[in-house]
Amino acid sequence: STWGLLIFMEKFTEFDDPKTGINPFLPPKTKSMNIVFAILKFLFSIPLVLFKLIVLLVLYIPFRLLHLVKYLLIWNFFIRVAERAIDKVFCIFFQHIMGNMNYTPVYHHFHPLYSKAHGASNLRIIEGDLVNDGDVVLCSGGSFLDYVYLTEKYSPVFCAIAQGKDKEEDQLMELGWLQVISHSIGLKFPQVEPKGKYKPLERIINDQYVKRPVVIFIEGTKTNGLGVLEPSGSILKQIYELAEKKDLRIHTVSLKYEFSYYSPYNTVDTLGIKHFLGCLSQFYHKLVAVHYYLSLIHISEPTRPRLISYAVFCLKKK
Repeated sequence: STWGLLIFMEKFTEFDDPKTGINPFLPPKTKSMNIVFAILKFLFSIPLVLFKLIVLLVLYIPFRLLHLVKYLLIWNFFIRVAERAIDKVFCIFFQHIMGNMNYTPVYHHFHPLYSKAHGASNLRIIEGDLVNDGDVVLCSGGSFLDYVYLTEKYSPVFCAIAQGKDKEEDQLMELGWLQVISHSIGLKFPQVEPKGKYKPLERIINDQYVKRPVVIFIEGTKTNGLGVLEPSGSILKQIYELAEKKDLRIHTVSLKYEFSYYSPYNTVDTLGIKHFLGCLSQFYHKLVAVHYYLSLIHISEPTRPRLISYAVFCLKKK
């Protein structure tokens, strides 16, 4: 409703960018449709959504079962190979069913600020992906499709930003598969969690029996792809300190969607169910994923914190 939107805008007006006026939570604009087209679309979307839900359920059951069976392979190398094969095949199907039928990854070896600092006039575009097991991926988040795409690409460990007890410094919380579903569909914000539920980034990386990349949605919630929330300073500090101890490879991934009548971005639906069903009613979304690789080992120490921070702020700037 108009009244609800006004309350929403008032609540989140503090996030307006003073220079551009962009609010990262305001639902993106979509194309308008005439009444006849809207009625036909609604009537046709009902069987379409039901069909997609049935297909997703039929596929998701063997998807989860295969992820349980893979541990019978015992050796972590073979488990990881099986995991990547399962995620690659099933997540491609999931993306097509959900309407994300066209996704274009673009890879750059250096982040723009790195190139500027070292006098490079252009980014060096590379073929293929550079993300290895144990790497950290800082990502912008806006849709449940982000999780499907990143699972297909990396089969990573997903981490949410949580507040420590008594609202101490922000911490990282490793997500299980049920929590991944909840965070991907719903709209979450950093909350106070018991101390046992979070752990430092170094432990998240080192405690893995099967090594995987670690994906952190650095804003702590979903936004509309037009602006970016200030990243958590304590999380960036963890990344910086860990990079000082080891050769930590850091990547930033910007996920942007092109759409017409329905936006894949969820910034207002807390549970996310209505938004999820709305996305299933669409035939087509286009995702453009821009990947940057940033190695702290090749960056002079005084510029490192600034580079990490700027890398994150560049995620959604157009």
